[in-house]
Amino acid sequence: MNKIKTLGLACLALFAISCGGGKEEETPKVKEPTILTTSVVQTTFSPEANTASIIVTCDAPWTMTSSESWLTVSPSSGNGSVPAVTVSASMKINKSTSSRTATLTVKSGTKTAVVNITQKAITEMLPVTEVNLVKAEAAKFRIVTVQDWTATIPADAQDWLKMDPKTGKGDIYVYFQAVDENINVGDRKTTVTINIGGDSVEIPVTQRQKDVILFESGSVAVDYQARCFEVATNTNVNFTVTVAEGSDWLHYVETKALNTMKSTFMVDQNSGTSPRFAKVNFSYGTELTEVLNVAQGPMSSVTTKTLPGLYLVGGTEYAYAAGKDQLSIFKSSEKFGFRLLSPLDIRVVEIAGLPLDVTENMAVDVTIKVLEGKNIVLQKNDTAYVVKADDNYLWLALSDGSGAVVKK
Repeated sequence: MNKIKTLGLACLALFAISCGGGKEEETPKVKEPTILTTSVVQTTFSPEANTASIIVTCDAPWTMTSSESWLTVSPSSGNGSVPAVTVSASMKINKSTSSRTATLTVKSGTKTAVVNITQKAITEMLPVTEVNLVKAEAAKFRIVTVQDWTATIPADAQDWLKMDPKTGKGDIYVYFQAVDENINVGDRKTTVTINIGGDSVEIPVTQRQKDVILFESGSVAVDYQARCFEVATNTNVNFTVTVAEGSDWLHYVETKALNTMKSTFMVDQNSGTSPRFAKVNFSYGTELTEVLNVAQGPMSSVTTKTLPGLYLVGGTEYAYAAGKDQLSIFKSSEKFGFRLLSPLDIRVVEIAGLPLDVTENMAVDVTIKVLEGKNIVLQKNDTAYVVKADDNYLWLALSDGSGAVVKK
């Protein structure tokens, strides 16, 4: 009887333990690495699709993540049992005319290591991203790539466009040529496809109608200093040049070297705080006129500012206050904008419409808006001049002498 009683008490004790009388399991501690390094910290690649090999040395479990979708890694983690692991970081072709950078972050325990990978712009591989043809003259197009490439002309353009060669590798000049002059009303257009290592790049090709005046670029931007500049033209007519009225700071320097197809201009120094703009007409009779836009930057004090924000003439400033304001960037497929928000006084500053490829000494059209509470303090469209740029910020001079610092 005592044995039965003893056995019963033992069972009750086991039952009590199984029903929660035992201690809670402790959360296992994360192992801290004694070493966490990468074989590279920063590296740059050509615009083609590439793969970077990065050796991660770590004696504890680790993970690697990429900040951009165009750069992927494999493997993306390790358990630390193998001290050194080679990670393949694969990048897609960069079809943008701007270089791009992605950050790879390796994390183990409380330690991190960072690798910055930059991929050059498509213009490093295809310095000219479009081809313009005049009459039946040939135009050169350079391709620089270590990969094999092939080109395809659409069937509906093969009767008027020739290309040689259509395959290649390395640093090669390709020649485009129209078989005859374009006597049609309007331009002839097509798109040549360049296939490079499994990727494709499209090159617009245009043959202008018979009488044309072509610039290398329809816009010229210069800084505030007095200087001369030349405008190269591709034309089949003897044009005349006139500077639009109201732009007495821009002077056309007439020469007898018209056949060189270069026109020289002199600009006076801009001692003001506002950018200024002019239009130059290149005309052939009354039937053909091409307009060249010229922008000159100011001696703007905005370059002395270090904080993002809007700096208005008269001393009003809407500058970013760290820990108080919020910064945000919004993008579309072609443009981006900048927004500064102060939740304390419900103040919003917005500058929008900047091209994704904006660079220093460029004139851009922007939209500016300032709200304080529900009241619109400022709202206008303006042409801004980029007086300074770095990897993170743009310094803009506005038409009235105001300035802005925009985070990219």
